[in-house]
Amino acid sequence: MTTIEEFLHFANVSSTMFHAAENVRKMCVNFIELKEGEAWHLEKGKSYVVSRNGSSVIAFSIGKN
Repeated sequence: MTTIEEFLHFANVSSTMFHAAENVRKMCVNFIELKEGEAWHLEKGKSYVVSRNGSSVIAFSIGKN
């Protein structure tokens, strides 16, 4: 989010933690989705997202070096 208007829009469409988690997950367009119970094979220079119980999201990127 880069502006207060974008944040306010996000807050308005994220009325619960479940909505907020789903909206954050949707923002991770070029991220590879990981499953919590599976082995992860991470690669340098890629971005990943994992969610838990529909109420939390972790998104991260691994540097190229």
